Amino acid sequence: MKIAVFALALIQMAIGLMFIVEAESVPRLTLGTISFGLGSVCFALAVVIGKLDEIRSNQR
Repeated sequence: MKIAVFALALIQMAIGLMFIVEAESVPRLTLGTISFGLGSVCFALAVVIGKLDEIRSNQR
């Protein structure tokens, strides 16, 4: 699951950057910023999942 969330985060951040770089209007810039932000949240979620898996495997 961690890998899936990580891949989703990278794709979402790439889409956001693409919208930001090629923004011709404020709504597109806003959409790119939101998309990049959601990608960052997914990336953080992947890190948290990885840390929780590490903690769980160390307790066994």
